[in-house]
Amino acid sequence: MKQAIILIGKPGSGKSSIAQFLEERNGAAVSGTGNLLRAAAAEKNERAKKIQTNLGEGTIVPTEIVVSVLNQALLRIDKHIILFDGFPRIKEQIGTFFNLIEKTKIKLGAVVLLKISDETVLKRLSGRRVCKECKEIYNIYFNPPPADNKCKCGGTVEMREDDNPDIVRKRLDAYEKNTQPIIDYFREKYSSVFFEVPAENDIETTAAQIRNRIKFLED
Repeated sequence: MKQAIILIGKPGSGKSSIAQFLEERNGAAVSGTGNLLRAAAAEKNERAKKIQTNLGEGTIVPTEIVVSVLNQALLRIDKHIILFDGFPRIKEQIGTFFNLIEKTKIKLGAVVLLKISDETVLKRLSGRRVCKECKEIYNIYFNPPPADNKCKCGGTVEMREDDNPDIVRKRLDAYEKNTQPIIDYFREKYSSVFFEVPAENDIETTAAQIRNRIKFLED
């Protein structure tokens, strides 16, 4: 039976990068809500306009839009481990999450909370720069781009709109308000599959700690 892993963490905790690492190392499929929503925002329709507004303001995308995007993604997945990165994001989405996985015959295998400070998040996100062409990621504090802001592929390196420091702070506030009830719920109701992992270190170290805790991720 397919197993779901929910990754919970502040913006900048490395959820997407960790999910990608586990995808490559363990053959998992990733339902990365953030990436899926950014891709949907690039479409030419009314849904895209609504998503663009939420992403630009750093606010929560309405549940019905998130569900429609996730439904499309889940229909394409044929792997046995599915990583949910960014969903559920508010307590009201928990029931929707279980409805989604029940329909697609997926079992909840683990919930992973990535622990990280606000200070580290601000450095990671406000310092992040992304190549418009190849999507290579740089950081002005840890891995600065070339002085001319040109990637090695020749593309322009720029800050993502939602990495603006003011928007990052709004995203952290929204996380604290909306996500803590989710953490409390899974910690209480699903304690046997709930794991807390420090995320201040590099991605490989954090991913290794996750793999050590979740037995069905082992090689």
